[in-house]
Amino acid sequence: MIEQMEMDLEGADCTILVVDDDRDVRVYFQRVVKALGAEIKLCTTESLAGARSVLDKSQSVVLAFIDKNLEDGDGVEFCRELVGRESFAAYVITGSGSSADCFAALEFGVAGYLPKPFDVQTIRDVIRRHVLVNECDRQVGEPMGKKAVMIESEYQIQGESSAIIEVAVAVQRVSKTDVTVLISGASGTGKEVVAKQIHQLSARREKKFVAVNCGAIPETLIESELFGYEKGAFTDAKAQRIGLFEEANGGTIFLDEINSMPVDIQVKLLRVLQERKLRRIGKNQEIDLDVRVIAASNRSLGGEVEAKTFREDLYFRLKGAEIYLPPLVERSRDVMPLAKYFAERVARRLSQVVYFSSGVVSVLEQYSWPGNVRELESAIEYAVARCKGTILVSDLPSDLRKFAGDGEERLPALISRIEDAVALPNLIDRYAADVLRLCAGNKTLAAKKMGVDRKWFMRLEIRLATGKRQGRTHSLLGRSERAKAATSKAAS
Repeated sequence: MIEQMEMDLEGADCTILVVDDDRDVRVYFQRVVKALGAEIKLCTTESLAGARSVLDKSQSVVLAFIDKNLEDGDGVEFCRELVGRESFAAYVITGSGSSADCFAALEFGVAGYLPKPFDVQTIRDVIRRHVLVNECDRQVGEPMGKKAVMIESEYQIQGESSAIIEVAVAVQRVSKTDVTVLISGASGTGKEVVAKQIHQLSARREKKFVAVNCGAIPETLIESELFGYEKGAFTDAKAQRIGLFEEANGGTIFLDEINSMPVDIQVKLLRVLQERKLRRIGKNQEIDLDVRVIAASNRSLGGEVEAKTFREDLYFRLKGAEIYLPPLVERSRDVMPLAKYFAERVARRLSQVVYFSSGVVSVLEQYSWPGNVRELESAIEYAVARCKGTILVSDLPSDLRKFAGDGEERLPALISRIEDAVALPNLIDRYAADVLRLCAGNKTLAAKKMGVDRKWFMRLEIRLATGKRQGRTHSLLGRSERAKAATSKAAS
């Protein structure tokens, strides 16, 4: 029992359970709890079997931190067994999670998802939220086990870095409310994907999601585009037009690059957000609005406020909840999950199966990605369209090929999976085709690299084009090479 000085928990019977096979993590939690000075019993175990034993014996466990990857099972799946347990909250801790795991866990009732390394303040906040409150407050919170349906969508946040997992947690939480959201981050980081994910996890998912690029609309047209106009409102208004806010009524409107919105339109937008009403140009009657606003900026709106290019009152109105997307160079662990996601999406559309060569993986992970996720997506789409089964460095866009340098890429493995095993002649043809592609179609160079006759590659092209094999033998050696080999053998 750890002594505690908090008056609101004096005599309370509270237990925190920590399940992690890393002893350092368990010791870390012991120190954090001890430093709180609270009368809390802390139980630690390295396995799910030990956790079950603790939970079976005691009803005083009100909070649990459970590692996702344990020797005797998955911590997230274990949490499913705890659904319905009253006055209890579980947090998944992991050093190798993903945004998809995070969404799945949060949707069926896990209270939070904490990527390692976490700091002392994070653990303190969680304990204070669930333990250092009086009994009346504790009963206000929803018990673990509230179920919801995971929405399958083309727009899903992908990644395994702690930064993107934190984004996923924020998205899941704000999606259950109607609060205005401000998403910030450099161009290409995926702000619209986050906005669409919020919409599709919200109660408005069946209504429209309307995306507006404020920077792409001329200043003279932006008011009529957003709020609409009546017939005859101005010279070219030959018919009534519904604005984008009305189009999104009942759903969500996404205002991208809102930092580029003219100041005079900012005033009108502020009124719409405050009053939940709009007035079309040329119309006196106001129209009621029920629309959720998600805004995004590729610059710091706080800095824009200081520069007097963005209204302070609108800024405070927009940032009901804030989500920051760091550039891809700061979350390198997300590169390959994103690359595989994009490759799978394109390959499925083209009815193909693709693999990444080791050289490509190295380039993708080391490149700085100045264009962020948008640049990565474009590069993968380009590479999948060019490749023939395995994506090589030569299939990548020119910027990435230049980054890789002129070094020769390692030849692809003949077999990466047992399912790929084929007859030797076909395997030779596949391998030789990859060598020829690495040599940019230069048969002379490819023949030199493989030590074969150039005519062998000419016959190879015929076989690949017709799908038929020519001749009785398909040795890698051409006639001249076989002759040289026979001469050498006779001489020896």
